Amino acid sequence: MSLNAALNAAVSGLKAQSNALSVISTNIANASTTGYTTEDSNFESLVTGSTGAQSSDSNYGGSGVGVDTTYEMQTIGQVATTNVSTNIAMESTATNGFFVVSPSSTNTSSSTDLYTRDGSFTTTDGGYLQNGSGDYLMGYATDADGATTSTSVGQLSALTPVVVPPTVAAIATTTATLAANLPSGLGTTAEVTAGTATTDSTTSVLPAIDSLGNTQNINETWTNVSTAASPNTWILQLTAPTGTSGDNISPDVYELNFNEDGTLNTISSGTLATSGDPSSTYTATTGTSTTSGTISFTMTGSTTGVNSHGVAVNDDLSNGAAPLAISLDLSGMTQDASTTSSNGIAITTNTTNGSLGGDLSSIAISATGTVSATYANSSNSAATTTIDVAQIPLATFADEEGLTAISGSTFAVSTTSGSPTLVTAGTEGTGALTDSAVNASTTDTSTQFDDMITAEQAYSAAAQVVTYDGKMFDTLIQSVSA
Repeated sequence: MSLNAALNAAVSGLKAQSNALSVISTNIANASTTGYTTEDSNFESLVTGSTGAQSSDSNYGGSGVGVDTTYEMQTIGQVATTNVSTNIAMESTATNGFFVVSPSSTNTSSSTDLYTRDGSFTTTDGGYLQNGSGDYLMGYATDADGATTSTSVGQLSALTPVVVPPTVAAIATTTATLAANLPSGLGTTAEVTAGTATTDSTTSVLPAIDSLGNTQNINETWTNVSTAASPNTWILQLTAPTGTSGDNISPDVYELNFNEDGTLNTISSGTLATSGDPSSTYTATTGTSTTSGTISFTMTGSTTGVNSHGVAVNDDLSNGAAPLAISLDLSGMTQDASTTSSNGIAITTNTTNGSLGGDLSSIAISATGTVSATYANSSNSAATTTIDVAQIPLATFADEEGLTAISGSTFAVSTTSGSPTLVTAGTEGTGALTDSAVNASTTDTSTQFDDMITAEQAYSAAAQVVTYDGKMFDTLIQSVSA
């Protein structure tokens, strides 16, 4: 090896170890940085000349060292609990997965998307979720029922910045489900008329919400009108809430027929010979009988006045709310022996969609990435509405080591990493999500200090080589001068 080659090798060692020290210092500086991924220095020997030349003392050209850096992509930081509900952490046992973020809330081009494990998201004034790096969380938008609205789920183009609205408007009820048992032992209308029974009806309430956020408790009266010719038959009458007109629901009368085993057979809508009198003859509307168990009716508004019975009414819907068109699923209705001490209706399910308007009170994020916002109604503090506002996917890569580092916690795609695949958290090697938590830095300071000592010793040794190489040059020059 020539003196020049020895000097070059030593200088390459100085440069490589100084770069390694720079990496170590960066890691230590980011030991507390949320979502930071530790950077490693990888040393590679640099060899000049052919193998044959290396084996010849007279021709050996020497070798040096080069260094490049990689990130420990398959290591995810430990989960650290916070008191911010919009902070999100991935399971530290996972080996893949990144949040998709955008540097701008208005620039939604997928070509600018970045990938991070910095889940320190907080809400901005506009309701966006932004992390400590200033990037905006991306996800799928959802409708009022929590279903994703995009037709291209799984593609980057389907993602939009996640927004949690600070307020929510009222959503009117459109669907409802009632599953209950009507007591087969309840007296019939004929028995009440004959004086052999005291009652033939039982009641329930359908809590609907109109377009202005008012609760409309629609009354449901169930009357047993079974006869020998028509057994297991009930009349359902729908009447508007107290203080409103009973003439505002159409259709408002239904006949339910049950099988001998108590299961629902058919439902038909129609009219009674005498309005409001379930003992009168029921006439079905032509073609309305159904076995699906679902009925559809509309509640409309009316002006202040009196109903058909001369009772003063003031329909809330007249205050400007849109008519309520509701589809009510009654397929779960049965007629069996009473399960209540009062021989009344026994309800197992009584649900409606729709929600009251309100102000944001809390945010929760599920293990699979569903972002749910709860709103409190200002006029009714006990009334809250929870709505799914977004679905957060995680991005995986065929070669995450090939991502281009923007910072120690944010990366961009490259030709080496390949395009991202969007998956549900907890699948494809990703971990379930935890809200009110973040992933800590993956840097182990004790390991970094060990590496620092090694780098310092190697740097000192290379410096000694430079020193002795210089002395050898001095000796050579003195010999030539003599």
